[in-house]
Amino acid sequence: MKKFLLSLFFIVTSLTMVCAKDIIVQDYEALPQKGKEFITKYFANEQFSYMKIDDDTFKKDYEVYFKNGAKIEFNDKGEWKEVTSKKVPIPAGIVPNAITTYVNANYSQNRIIEIQKKSYGYEIELDSKVDLIFDKDGKFKRIDH
Repeated sequence: MKKFLLSLFFIVTSLTMVCAKDIIVQDYEALPQKGKEFITKYFANEQFSYMKIDDDTFKKDYEVYFKNGAKIEFNDKGEWKEVTSKKVPIPAGIVPNAITTYVNANYSQNRIIEIQKKSYGYEIELDSKVDLIFDKDGKFKRIDH
């Protein structure tokens, strides 16, 4: 019985790995409408480079890359999960106002280079490599080490 279950596990794992694939495309037309609207609103002036679609068995994730080094990760509904922009500031409006206010008051010499939506709220990375954790309302919780 153990051999059967172990064999079944390896077969299912192998099939899942074979079914998952990354697709690289030269435009973002395959991105859900909500993601396209986000790009139009916040990155309209940036030059698109390519998009990587992580097409796994149960869902798709999208990573959109721009020539200025910015990257946006979207879920299968086109909702942003992460925005990274190490060379240029993250566009105003993406970061909640409460978080922007906190960073300006406490880390005025730094800029936000990454924001991630998490189940508990937001994780922010500053250009000084400090990671800050905020709740869903943008209230500061802690520094992440």
